Amino acid sequence: MTPTVHAGYFGPPERRRMGWLHPPSTEGRRRSTGVVICPPHGYEALCAHRSLRHVAAAAALAGYPSLRFDYDGTGDSVGLVDDPARWPAWRTSIGDAVRALRTSAQVERVVLLGVGLGATLAATVAADDPGIAGAIAIAPIVNGKGWLREMQALQRVMARAAPPAGFELPDGSEEIVGLFLSAETKEAIARVDLTAITWEGARPWLVIDRTDRAPSTTWIAALERQGAPVEHATLPGYVEMMQDPHEADVPTAIIARVVRWLEATYADAAEHASSEFAGSAFALSADPARVTSDVEECPVQFGTDGALFGVLAKPVAVVPTRALILVNAGANHHIGNGRMYVQMARRLASEGWVVLRVDVSGIGESAPHPGCPENEVYTAKAVDDLRDAVHFLRHTRGLAQVQGAGLCSGGYNVFRAAAAGVPLDGIVVVNPLTFRWHEEMSLKYPAYVMAQSAAQYRDSIRHWSKWVKLLRGGVDLRHAGEVIADRLRDRGGRLVRDTRRAIGVPVADDLGTELLGIVERGVPVRFVFSEGDPGEALLRNDAGRAFTQLHDTGRVRLAHLPGCDHSLSAGWMREMLWQALRHTLNA
Repeated sequence: MTPTVHAGYFGPPERRRMGWLHPPSTEGRRRSTGVVICPPHGYEALCAHRSLRHVAAAAALAGYPSLRFDYDGTGDSVGLVDDPARWPAWRTSIGDAVRALRTSAQVERVVLLGVGLGATLAATVAADDPGIAGAIAIAPIVNGKGWLREMQALQRVMARAAPPAGFELPDGSEEIVGLFLSAETKEAIARVDLTAITWEGARPWLVIDRTDRAPSTTWIAALERQGAPVEHATLPGYVEMMQDPHEADVPTAIIARVVRWLEATYADAAEHASSEFAGSAFALSADPARVTSDVEECPVQFGTDGALFGVLAKPVAVVPTRALILVNAGANHHIGNGRMYVQMARRLASEGWVVLRVDVSGIGESAPHPGCPENEVYTAKAVDDLRDAVHFLRHTRGLAQVQGAGLCSGGYNVFRAAAAGVPLDGIVVVNPLTFRWHEEMSLKYPAYVMAQSAAQYRDSIRHWSKWVKLLRGGVDLRHAGEVIADRLRDRGGRLVRDTRRAIGVPVADDLGTELLGIVERGVPVRFVFSEGDPGEALLRNDAGRAFTQLHDTGRVRLAHLPGCDHSLSAGWMREMLWQALRHTLNA
């Protein structure tokens, strides 16, 4: 049975924060202590999203109501990353979350749990608020200046492309590993030193350090000198939790230690959790939030038993007739890398669209279908999920026109839905890495890698230096042979498919046939590729003559994003995608 979670808003009307409340299990006991979970920032927040959902669920199962939330200007909350006064706004967000949990869950005490920079923020808030009962810090950043230097060094190692003219960042600001930091915010972080913070009262701490770094002994000693009882542990799981979202593992050892600490530290009398408490009484505001002057958003649940989750953006002043479904990319939840989906949805809504940012089943806030695993990027159920999303927009929200778009696996799922006959009025497919996924497909040599390698080898034969490298034994001949054999098989198969299509003989599992079928139903098909992204070579190879004919006649359109990488990891790349998406949707 999927644990109950209530999504909604809290905070002041003009700056609403999105939160997810986890009530205590109806089969367990309700404690008088609750937990507010303070996430990390930037790309780390995407990576840790699933794990923090498991943390909240485990605490709730033990009887401790828990609240996850997005800080001001992050995730689904109101605001922008470049708004002024980010550090105080993030601290205020934690205070608002504490008040929301106290009110909605009727708890006497609140414990803060933070991860990374979220742990640092939680520590500063708890130090200023003696009403916070205690805190849990997982991999805390003790010294802000040192952390900034480390992140800046990491950003340099990643060697991201510089923004082109017209996309420069404001003076003094930086984008560091997916986190935009203004000069003002960097200065605020650089001033943070947890060892210098005064901690009043004997409020307990649990500090969990990561196994690949030196422990936080100096800060722990400072807390203990001020009379705070501190339990310290160095546990595995943090590094695995912070891998790319599709590879991230839930840190079971850390979660188990957190629950044990809560039960040992706050072993107060517990009441049985009633279904009434777990349901209607435990809720955030369900009213839409005004996210800009002319756009409002609200969380929605749909599909079988309401298991699918999305956030709906719509214009305030006009009655919309067209909608776009933005499908989550990879294992990233519905905000998108760098929060790109949030920004695009709100911009489109200001131009009269309704935009549904949706998590397919098993990803983000959407539950997996019975018997299916969570965090499965290419889930076979995605077509059914998108069929439910289209039905929700057409029949529940009354939208006459519904299109679909997505990056990477999101684009793949949109394409597969259109090929399966889901009634979409148009699709935009961005940087797909495959057009057909089977469980038995090779992860070592997936189709897009083979297509990309073949293109590289074709380019190499024109350069004398590459032949010298071959003669000196610097080329993996086995890999080259596998690529050549794969391309020869593919070329032969493509010739057969093109011939069968030309004489009207059905071709099973054929990309060209699927493209023709989608277009013949009157569905506009648009592809957007980052410069050099392997999906374009895969499209041309697998669809063969069908793609060439459709593209040459303008029935399938192609757009390119110069200088951009696959996941659009920089803000200027995401801005380029926005411009391409807006143009192709309005063309």
